[in-house]
Amino acid sequence: PLTAATVYVFGYTPPYVFKSTDGGATFNPAGAGLPAAQVLTMVATTDGSLYAGTGGFGIYKSTNQGGSWVAVNTGLPASTYADQYSLSASGTTVYFAQGTIYKTTNGGAGWAATPGNFFSAAQVAASPQNASILYAVTYNDTVLESSDGGATWSSPATGLPSDFVYYYGSE
Repeated sequence: PLTAATVYVFGYTPPYVFKSTDGGATFNPAGAGLPAAQVLTMVATTDGSLYAGTGGFGIYKSTNQGGSWVAVNTGLPASTYADQYSLSASGTTVYFAQGTIYKTTNGGAGWAATPGNFFSAAQVAASPQNASILYAVTYNDTVLESSDGGATWSSPATGLPSDFVYYYGSE
């Protein structure tokens, strides 16, 4: 996230995260501090921090470009399980969807449910230009939009077939 030549790859086998600083020509392990769990999603914030969502062990953060990771799960459910696209960042604000949409604005020191959560969010996407603009895909196959940080939601998606919306998740 800090240079164009830095590339991260994450996945299903230890050490779960690899990093390249030469545009992907070579990769080195970058998973120190991560639990023995799949990394299913990862986002970068504008301050260079990385957030990784794991399969059953919550959210982890790196402030040294993947050199080490620490758990940042305060305020999240005990059984936090990240799915593909369940993390999104805008600036230094990070959102996490697991039924409810959670938000951290303090570097992961604490997470809080966004107001107005009455649906079952499977995925979340925040506008890179405005952290108050959110989109969510629900387990009910709907696309929702919020322009006030999740306090209210509308359904702007029209014209999509009922079987068009797809989410990757563990139900």
